[in-house]
Amino acid sequence: PEVRVSGGALTTRLFPVSISNGAWSVVTLQGVTGEVSDASGFNVGWRGGTGSVILADSQTSLRTFGGGTHTIGDGAGSEGTVSVIGGFLGMTGTVQFGKSGGLGTLNIAGGTNLVSGALYFGRDAGSRGILTMSEPSAYLSAGLNMGDTAGSFSEAYLSNGLLFARGETKLAAY
Repeated sequence: PEVRVSGGALTTRLFPVSISNGAWSVVTLQGVTGEVSDASGFNVGWRGGTGSVILADSQTSLRTFGGGTHTIGDGAGSEGTVSVIGGFLGMTGTVQFGKSGGLGTLNIAGGTNLVSGALYFGRDAGSRGILTMSEPSAYLSAGLNMGDTAGSFSEAYLSNGLLFARGETKLAAY
């Protein structure tokens, strides 16, 4: 199913999107202030599911707290995507795009995106993580890890914007 949340606030402990085999869903946030309070509460495309979360405009913000692990695209056959068209995405803890054979994608076309902790693309063998930054207003600040282990795949397409790799940064380190 497709779910669109327009305006207001979204406060939740967990924000799982498509976390079972064969599940498919898209959640679009527009003009929303969102918070996920659980330490590992933001997970998109797990256990064979396909999920997408879209921050659709400059009035949208989504924050995750707690310092746990948030995973996008976890498990064989899983696909998870987070697209930031504008607004603010702030995540604490470890954030993984592509884990355990899954595909995880972060598309940034605008807005401010901060990860307080480590950001992984292609976390382990058989997984694939993709980063795309495409507009002048795209901004990402994180400790960046691309292709974390042998057999993992990571791709970065940076045609515009600013990538500020801070703290520990590894490119194809194994």
